[in-house]
Amino acid sequence: VDALRAETVTMPFRPHGFWRRERALRRVADGLFRLRLALPLGAPLIAEDAALLDDAATALDGTAALLAGERAAADPDLPVLEADRVGHLTASGDLAAARLRAGDPPGEVLDALDALFRTRVVAFEVESLAANALVWAGRTVPPPESFLVPPDLPARSPSLQLRGALHVLRGLLGRKSARTRSAARAGVGLGLAVAVAAVADLDHGFWVVLATLLALRSNAASTARTAVQAISGTAAGIAVAAVLVVVAGDGTLGLWIVLPIAAFAAGYAPDAIDFQVGQGAFAVLVVVLFNLIEPAGWQVGLVRLTDVVVGVGIALGVALLMWPRGAVEEVGRAAGTALIAGSGYVRAALHWLFGAAAEAEIEPARRATTRSLARCSDALAQHVGEPGTDISRRAMVALLDAPAYLRATGDMLRVIGGGQGRGRREPPELAAAGAAALGGVEALGGELLGGTAAQRPAAVAAAAPDPAHAAAVTALAEWGGRDDADVRSRALRIAYAREALRLIATLAGAAAAAVDDLRGAGRR
Repeated sequence: VDALRAETVTMPFRPHGFWRRERALRRVADGLFRLRLALPLGAPLIAEDAALLDDAATALDGTAALLAGERAAADPDLPVLEADRVGHLTASGDLAAARLRAGDPPGEVLDALDALFRTRVVAFEVESLAANALVWAGRTVPPPESFLVPPDLPARSPSLQLRGALHVLRGLLGRKSARTRSAARAGVGLGLAVAVAAVADLDHGFWVVLATLLALRSNAASTARTAVQAISGTAAGIAVAAVLVVVAGDGTLGLWIVLPIAAFAAGYAPDAIDFQVGQGAFAVLVVVLFNLIEPAGWQVGLVRLTDVVVGVGIALGVALLMWPRGAVEEVGRAAGTALIAGSGYVRAALHWLFGAAAEAEIEPARRATTRSLARCSDALAQHVGEPGTDISRRAMVALLDAPAYLRATGDMLRVIGGGQGRGRREPPELAAAGAAALGGVEALGGELLGGTAAQRPAAVAAAAPDPAHAAAVTALAEWGGRDDADVRSRALRIAYAREALRLIATLAGAAAAAVDDLRGAGRR
């Protein structure tokens, strides 16, 4: 799972998935990552534990068969998994009540609830990724009313699909988007190349335009590196071609033999071996081809070299003048925005869970998180496609995983509210835990948006205390297992919300390391 996540995050120029099946498949990959975070689990505490995990394993097997293209594969039985998950939620509360009535310490009961909560997280993620696998395979997904909280699926209706695509495009086509800037940079560079070739009346001016296009990258450092490779590779190729032309003399048999080899190398080498080798092979191809059409000697290679030097010079000038930091700058901005948006969504879900916010206030926060994640994904794809990528693969994964997990946590808080009901009073200790965990993540986002590491809370850099633990223990002690639905619901809400926040706090350490890596890449 970790290898799959790293591969999908660092895949250059991957599709964003405007179509429903593509979006569903990407959500399957995201769900596998979140499922991995919830593992391993401890020994089953109640009979419902084993039943729920058996159903989850069966659903995963069915999902794997769907993804493998097995036509005879049975659909994952999501209604059964949902029913067992709801039953597990009730059984967890019953177990806590029984242990509290038996006199067990509330702290030990809280530990048991934490373990049971993780089991339901596993079932929830399996349910979500299995439903998306059904969408990808073109199978029927159970209706939303079959679920306590419906799984997050791509929109079905054309109007909603169009709206989702427009939400993604809104982030990708903004003036600060990496793709918008790359397109503007390429347009200016190609326009200048055409103008220079025409004004200077250079022979084979299209080579100038081609050299500009090949050398231009998303940042000045990568463009300079590519320019050096293009010039040195072309010079070496011309030297090899000159030897071949001299050896061939007036005959063309040798050049005809070299032609297919040079053509293959020019097409194969840039991606399979090295850009510099590819430029050398292309220079050989040009000289050989021109001498077969009309004998011109090796001097045609000098024309090629001159045009390449002019073209890469234009590319380097444009890269230095137009956003020289390139995609690294956009990665930082997009990742910072995604972290802050994800924290806002979790905060809104917490407020909703304890009655301080309406349902209508949550969905805009979730949409903002989704849009910022799309921008961050696009910026990373732009950066990883460039030579000399400075951001480590681990940092790239963490930069996307942190906001994605924040979004999943907000979804889980809504699941808690759907199963336990909503309250009207948030304990101060839980509010403090939320402020500490989310404030730390927001501080990391602020660093990427131009802040300093001095703003980073100490809790992000070290093992943070658990301020909500006392609130959860107190709530369980006040409940005591007695038959009071309101008190029971409040105690369980606090316990489960505390566990969700604790998982966010553990994720902040990896996010902090990724922020340090990215800020270091921006200085290189």
